[in-house]
Amino acid sequence: MNGCTQWDDGHSQYMRGANAYYASKRQFDASVAAYEEGERQYAEGLAAYEEGLAQFDAGKEAYEQGLRDIAAAKEEIAAKRQELEDGERQYEDGLAQYEWGVQMLDGVREQLRTMEPGRWIVLDGRGNASFVQLKVSSDNLSSLQMTFSLLFVIIGALVIYATVSKMVDEQRTLVGATKALGFFNREIFAKYLLFGLSATVLGAVLGILLARFGIEKFILSGYNIYFTIDLTRTILVGWPTLIVVAGGALLATAAVTFACLRLVRTPAIQLMQAAVPKGQKKAKGGGKHLLSLYSRLVLLNIRTDIKRVLVTVVSVAGCCALVVIGFTLKYAIDQTVVNQYDGIVHYDGRVRCGYSGDIEQHLKEAGVDHILLHDGNVTFCIQDMDVGELYVGDIAAIEGMHRLDDWQTGEPLAPTDEGILIQRRLAEKYDLSIGSAFDITLDGTQSATVQVAGVFENYIGRLMVMSPAYYESLFGKEPTNNAFFLRFGDMEEEKLLTELKQLAGFEDYTPSDEGKTMFQAATSVINIVVLLFILMAAVMAGVVLMNLTNIYILQKKRELTVMRINGFTTKEVIAYVTRETVFTTILGILLGFAVGSLVGYRIIRALEQSFIQLERGVCYAAWGYAAIMTLFFTVIVNIVALRKVKNLKLTDVA
Repeated sequence: MNGCTQWDDGHSQYMRGANAYYASKRQFDASVAAYEEGERQYAEGLAAYEEGLAQFDAGKEAYEQGLRDIAAAKEEIAAKRQELEDGERQYEDGLAQYEWGVQMLDGVREQLRTMEPGRWIVLDGRGNASFVQLKVSSDNLSSLQMTFSLLFVIIGALVIYATVSKMVDEQRTLVGATKALGFFNREIFAKYLLFGLSATVLGAVLGILLARFGIEKFILSGYNIYFTIDLTRTILVGWPTLIVVAGGALLATAAVTFACLRLVRTPAIQLMQAAVPKGQKKAKGGGKHLLSLYSRLVLLNIRTDIKRVLVTVVSVAGCCALVVIGFTLKYAIDQTVVNQYDGIVHYDGRVRCGYSGDIEQHLKEAGVDHILLHDGNVTFCIQDMDVGELYVGDIAAIEGMHRLDDWQTGEPLAPTDEGILIQRRLAEKYDLSIGSAFDITLDGTQSATVQVAGVFENYIGRLMVMSPAYYESLFGKEPTNNAFFLRFGDMEEEKLLTELKQLAGFEDYTPSDEGKTMFQAATSVINIVVLLFILMAAVMAGVVLMNLTNIYILQKKRELTVMRINGFTTKEVIAYVTRETVFTTILGILLGFAVGSLVGYRIIRALEQSFIQLERGVCYAAWGYAAIMTLFFTVIVNIVALRKVKNLKLTDVA
């Protein structure tokens, strides 16, 4: 019983334990299930969180994009509002211009209605501005060729004749020897003729080649900037070239002929003896001489060898004249710019306009010094068709911006309603004076006869000036003001121009010195011309003067050697030789001043056109430069040539 009872107790405990185990296991399984459910819910919550975070980021980006869109919309609204305001302003400006255009159209219609039957205006080639410019340039070059050609032909002729004849004279001893050896006169003549002709022809050929491939191309390049066609193609005109070569050959032939005729007619024994210079009979009574021995010997040398002295003077004069011409041209160009833009033009710029009301009001408010006038072009035909620029306005006001001084008195021209004011160059070209009349054509349709009331000084341009009253009396209508002359003073130019460009009617702005820049660019070739002339002067000095000086020293070799034997130092002998050089150089420089100034003036007048008047005054600075350079060239030549004096030998006396 006890055993059964214990078994029952044990079994009961076992069953309670089993029940507890299974209850615990159920609880554990329930906990695991709850854990797994929590873990699943955590995963789902995490996914929902990440999805919410992504939605938040997307919402934030959308929010920021919305802010940007709002800002852009505000800017677009502001731009549209500005465009609307600009459009309203443009509409008002356009309306004003439209009303002005309607008035102009009504005026044109009225003018057409009342216009008398017109007349034909037939233009030939001279009615084309490009043709006229090309013709004027061609005429200028033709004038220059006569000036330069005449100068160089005269110098060249003297140099050829004197040099060739002098070289033949210096070989009198050799001619006497050949005559003594039995040579015929014709053989002697043929020798020196061949010598003179070959040297002359060779020099002419070299000169032609230099002109053809150097100087001509250089001159044409200077003119080529004015045209769209190519003017740089050089040509060689046959007849003038042949005439120059033939003229040089004839001069050389004449020089050789005259020199040889005198020599071949002289006995051989006399030719082989030293030439005795012609003296001067001594005046009775004696007495002191006013000149030193050196000076009297120099005068004697000059008198007995006048041909060489004259050629030396002419050569020095030619050298000096070339330098004077070059610097005179440069001075004329530079001074023309100064005269025009420092002395005549007193405004800073010109504004062209179609409608002047707003611009004039703005200029008044800004306190800018200005005048309003009509600025247009007219054509006229006096001898040739030509173009002028017409200013119509208050003449006294124009005088304040652009000087209108009488070309003779230099005083300002008095305002007048009885005629037109023209510039001096126009009056000179067409022989006009106060009271002269000529026809002008306005806009190619209206013609009128104007009377000259005054002539003013103007260097660059095609200017004519008249008052509004005179304009109205000619064309039956008031002039249309379309330009302002401005003087900025202390006003900031760029700022004012920016403001003016925004106003109705503004068309363009032109600085007053725009023509100055173009003129200087077009005439910059003059600087090279000056260098060219200086180079040519140096060549003339180096070749001609060196040759003449060497001839002189060879001719005086016996006399100079005797001076050395008699105790004269080398310096004293050189001083004796240079006395004549000083005389011929001074005389040549003075002659060069006159010739250079005259030829320079002639060239300046030839370069002038209807719209360009160059400074015509004498350039004393050019004289100074020419004198210094000529002296420099002469000194260099004499330093080289007189070195032979140091090497004189006693045997030269024999």
